[in-house]
Amino acid sequence: MTANGFGEYLTRQDMFGNPLTDAQRQDSLHGALLGLTIGTAAHSLNRQASGQTLFPYSKAYVGQKVTQSQQALSKLRSNIGQLRVPVGVEAQQLATNAGRVTNFNLNTKTLSDVKHDWIWKSETGPEHIGKLKGENILLKGIREKDITYTKRPREEFKQLRNKFNSSVRKNFLLDLTKSDKKIKILLNAGLSKTDINDMKNGFVPEGYQVHHKLPLDDGGTNDFSNLILIKNDPYHKVLTNSQRTLTRGIKVGDSIIIKWPIPKGFVYPETKN
Repeated sequence: MTANGFGEYLTRQDMFGNPLTDAQRQDSLHGALLGLTIGTAAHSLNRQASGQTLFPYSKAYVGQKVTQSQQALSKLRSNIGQLRVPVGVEAQQLATNAGRVTNFNLNTKTLSDVKHDWIWKSETGPEHIGKLKGENILLKGIREKDITYTKRPREEFKQLRNKFNSSVRKNFLLDLTKSDKKIKILLNAGLSKTDINDMKNGFVPEGYQVHHKLPLDDGGTNDFSNLILIKNDPYHKVLTNSQRTLTRGIKVGDSIIIKWPIPKGFVYPETKN
C-alpha cells in the first residue's frame, strides 16, 4: 500500500491509468506516510500489550541503534530513485483447456524513471530567466520545472563524471552525426560542416558544451536523452550561473524542491540567431 501511494502521488494517475486530481494525489501520499507510521506504532503497542517495557535497553545500545538507523536512512536517500512503484496494470488473454483466462500484470517503474518521464513530457512551466554579468537573459523554450533535488554522494558523482569525461561525451557527439535528420537540425541550429566533422571525431564544436539536463550532482544520468549540445555564450553560461545559485548550500543527502531550467531536444538553440 505504501509503495502504491507513493507511485500514485508521483505519476499523477492510479494503477489503472486514471488521472488523479491534486487532492487525490495528496490523499495517496498521506496514506503512504500513514502506512509507515501505523506499522511503527503497532509494533510499539504490541510490546506494551504483552507487558514488555518499551525501552528496556542501555544508553550504549540505543546509541548504537540510532547510528545504524541514521546510516540506513542515508543509504535509503541515496537509493530512493531505484524504488519500484506501480504505474499501470496490463491485462492479457490466455487460452487454456478450461477456456480463456485473463491474466493481470502489474507494471512498475523506478522512482527515477517516473521522475524523468514526467519531466520530459511536461510542457508546463515558465521560460527561464537567468543572469549573466548582472543582466537578465531569457532562455526561450527552456522551461522551469519542479524537481526534487537530492545531492548525490560524492564518490558516486565522481564515478559518473569520470565516465562522462572519458567516453560518454565523445559517444554522444558521434551518435548525433549518425543520423541525417539530426545533422540537418544541427546545421539549421548554426553549426558548420567543420563543426559536424569535429563531432564525428568525438570533439566538442568550438563555442559549445555538452550539458546534462538533470545534473549528475542530483539524480541525472549519462543517458543520451539527458544530454544536450548547447551554445556556450550566453546560454550555457546562464544555465550554469542559475544552477549554482539554486543549489548553493545543499549538502549530500539533502532534498529540496526547486524550479529547475531544463532544455529539450539534443541541441540548443535549435535555430540560428
